[in-house]
Formats: sequence, C-alpha cells, structure tokens
Amino acid sequence: MAISGTRPLSGSPLSILRSLCPVVILALISLPSHVTAQEPTSIVVDARESTRKLFHSELAIPVHAGPLTLLYPRWGIPGYRMPDAVIDNVLRLRMSANGQPVEWKRDPVDMFAFHVVVPEGAKVLNVAMDVVAPGQRSDLNAATAELFVLDWYTLVLYPQGASVREMPVDAAIRLPDGWKSASALKTAGSADGIFKFAPVSLWTLLDSPVLAGRNFRSLELRSASAPPMF
Repeated sequence: MAISGTRPLSGSPLSILRSLCPVVILALISLPSHVTAQEPTSIVVDARESTRKLFHSELAIPVHAGPLTLLYPRWGIPGYRMPDAVIDNVLRLRMSANGQPVEWKRDPVDMFAFHVVVPEGAKVLNVAMDVVAPGQRSDLNAATAELFVLDWYTLVLYPQGASVREMPVDAAIRLPDGWKSASALKTAGSADGIFKFAPVSLWTLLDSPVLAGRNFRSLELRSASAPPMF
C-alpha cells in the first residue's frame, strides 16, 4: 500500500541547502521581536542617608505593555533564604512609566510579589524604593554613623520568570560625601558623586555587597591575575 506524504528532496547537499535558504531567511524574519539581546535593568542606590539607616533605590526595568509581576528577592547570598520579615523594611514603593504614576497591588498570598499593568507605549517601568536598615546589628544592610554594608537584594525588584543568572544589570551607588567603598564589583567610573559598576548579572549583583565608610582604606590582597579581595 502506497503512503502519501512530502516528496523527499533530491540532489546534492549544496543544491538542497540553496533551496532551503529562502525558507530559513523567512523563518528568521518571522522571529518575535523579543528574541534579541536582553536590555539591562538599571539600579541606582542612594546611600547618603545611611547614617539614619535609610537607603533609597531607583530602578529602570525594561518592559512591554500588559500585566507584569515583580518579585522581591527571597534569597540573598546564594543558599541563604531571608526571613519573611525582611519585606517589612520596605517603607515606600512607587512605580511610574512615561512620567506617570502606575498603580501596583500586592499579591494577597505571596507578600514578596507585586502586580502591575504596564500602560501602552511604555518601554521602561521606573521603580523607587525606600528601605530602612534593621535597628539592631544584623546581616542585612548593617549601618551606623560611620559605615555600612549594602546588600543589593534588599533594594531591588525583578520580573517574575526572569533568569537571575542571565538578567543583565547596570548598577551604581551614591555615597555620603567623603566616604569610600569596596566591593567585588568592578568600578566602571564615577560622576557627580555616583560610582558606576561594570555590567553584571542580577545573580552576581545580589552576591556582591558594598562595604563603605567615613574612615576607609582599601588594600587589595591579590596578585594581578587573581580575583579582587579586600
């Protein structure tokens, strides 16, 4: 019994490849627009009020119009799950797009999730956060009048479903006047009191705290080819 189906290609491999070229080109043209290099998220932390145990962050998250869920990290240093009470340190959370406020709602079950509808035409969602350091010495944003240890994961939100290992981030920090800092992150430059770091993944950023102080001296304990150590 004969079986009908697609007629097999015949000819040399080169002729077969040539015959398939238009199909391949059409397939590439038809790929969705999101199959491109991922745009980085920007985060700038203002630590000038760290002496009052206050930290402020401004994020610019690339987005598309429509429903979006943002997550507050449950994990700090990889392998360490933060206590649920850490979300209580977020004093204020504001969102906007194209210069207009955007309403957000907290998930009724998952306190670490925030729902928002990105308006039409918006390419970037701006998020502003105010976070207070714990009153007692702890491993989260330890801060005194003379120094602080900044934990990035207390000052960021990221889209649900995003791979933190692959999500690119451009990070920067503004220090109190006269303060200095050290971090495993590479410094890319400074301007107007803002120190910019080289782009990294969100995964790397969350595992790279910043140590800063009024009376601060940084000594590199490494050879030229070794990773930075302080």
